[in-house]
Amino acid sequence: MRSYILLFLLLFASSSQSQSCIEMPGETAGGFRSAQKSTSEAILEQYLVFTSNTTDDLRSTVTDGYPTEEIRTYLEDESIPYEDRYWLDCQIRSRIAQLLHTFYNADGEPVRIDADWVAPGEHYWQETMIVNPPGDSPGDGLHRPHTNDEAGYLYNLMGEQIGSIAVASRYVSLSRDGSIGVLPTGGRCSAFPSGPDLYLCILYSDNTYREILIDDNRWLSSVYATSEDGSTIACNFFHARNSSSSWITLYDSSGEVIDEIEAYDRLSEIAISHNNAYIGYSYFIPDGSGIWDRGSDLVYCFQGGSSRMPHFSTNSAFCALADGYIGNQSLLVDLRNVSHISIPNEVVNIATPRRIASEIFISNDGKVISVGNEIYDKGISIICNEDYSNGIISPNGIFSMMYNTANTMFAIYDNRGARIIR
Repeated sequence: MRSYILLFLLLFASSSQSQSCIEMPGETAGGFRSAQKSTSEAILEQYLVFTSNTTDDLRSTVTDGYPTEEIRTYLEDESIPYEDRYWLDCQIRSRIAQLLHTFYNADGEPVRIDADWVAPGEHYWQETMIVNPPGDSPGDGLHRPHTNDEAGYLYNLMGEQIGSIAVASRYVSLSRDGSIGVLPTGGRCSAFPSGPDLYLCILYSDNTYREILIDDNRWLSSVYATSEDGSTIACNFFHARNSSSSWITLYDSSGEVIDEIEAYDRLSEIAISHNNAYIGYSYFIPDGSGIWDRGSDLVYCFQGGSSRMPHFSTNSAFCALADGYIGNQSLLVDLRNVSHISIPNEVVNIATPRRIASEIFISNDGKVISVGNEIYDKGISIICNEDYSNGIISPNGIFSMMYNTANTMFAIYDNRGARIIR
């Protein structure tokens, strides 16, 4: 029988009779005081690695090719962990592709493509880009999934076409290599309960797909994820007449169910850890999130961490559970011993209007986190830039990138000079 473990005094009355919960206390983190204002321009300039405020600005920067001499210095610096250098390269190449519809091959030469839009299908590494071509698409005239979206192409960051995809949508969740993706199709939902049949559509990079018909008593929420290696797809279903009856269902790449657990309510977000060992999720309700340990089959439930996307460190040792509600707690979970610390949202402004969309990313050592447009090291704010609204960090926290909501301007910083030595 699967066990549910309660963390930080979380009580769900509707499910308490059917699940056994063991209380495990957390603690409130010290530090974590927001700088409340931007780091000075002089200091930001000192840590700046790469920046672009407009497409013209970006185009001018890469006129002579990419990588630029400055970026090549970072990419060849073996004192920096390889995965951080690789992440840095991917972020810049991805932004160039999205904003300029241009890739750069291994020789640094531009590969320009015609497209209505270009977007990543996986959002941390961003190695595979979905390209929505203008005019006729590779799926026109063929049997199509139950969607109005066109078909499209898949490109790697060197500008090589690596496949075709039956649905070119910004809402597709892809594996890192683009071989597998997932998207709900059809029309039945809570707003249109008598709409067309609902499907879970699994997409393959050879332009084929499989649509799985969903039972009439279940609705598929807009919460789904594909693992980095494409072996696992996670999604959330809830009962057509009672959203508090909810399930997290796992499929393999062929569309066969491999596992399922009950959830306490309809989910807001779901994520799969980089090693596939954990499923992290958050609820819409203002007091809930959870982590499913697939190895032990334990489900850890938290008070706090609601309504935002969970993010795992790339070594899957930590999970950051941001909370979108004022007055609530965001959580940093050490998965090695399932201990966690709470961060009051007021002290890091996670739920203020300025950072209402904030998510938290955490480094492999658990010491560096990004919260919106602010970077913390050991709980101390080291970089803050109010020109941006979102932030993300490289695997070991060496680099951070900040960008605006429209994703049209961004800046990348070297955190090493700002980190706290103690």
